[in-house]
Amino acid sequence: MTSGNFSPTLGHGIALALLPADVEAGGRLALDQRGTEVPATVVDLPFVG
Repeated sequence: MTSGNFSPTLGHGIALALLPADVEAGGRLALDQRGTEVPATVVDLPFVG
């Protein structure tokens, strides 16, 4: 993850990350948030259209 924060517009956390080229939008990932596994979904930019 390169950066992340809470999105008041979406009501949950958002983040930017460098991922392998074969990971597509809609893909499911697990993030390590200070020792806790957190589910994540890959989406295209922008977060809000």
